[in-house]
Amino acid sequence: MPFKPNDKKINRRGRPKGSKNKVNKELKAIIKDFLESNWKNIEKDFKELSPRDKMKFYTDLMPYVVPKLSNQKNELDTSNLTPDQLEIIANKIINEINYENQ
Repeated sequence: MPFKPNDKKINRRGRPKGSKNKVNKELKAIIKDFLESNWKNIEKDFKELSPRDKMKFYTDLMPYVVPKLSNQKNELDTSNLTPDQLEIIANKIINEINYENQ
């Protein structure tokens, strides 16, 4: 159902500041429980990934653990990197995360 001009039912102010978004707490808890209960399998599968897929895994998870500096879209172009170069980058990221968690 498309918006109609001058429709009085349209919320023109947006979502109020501080209100919760539509992703509910229960769904987040289910996902968290799933990841925690399957973490050993996730780690095993991760070890079998190629260096490129490991980097993709890291970059996909980073927004959930590291606050975003801005809304700018930053992409890492790995198309010209060799598997050895990707492995070096992945190891540096792992070492940095491990250092920060100590």
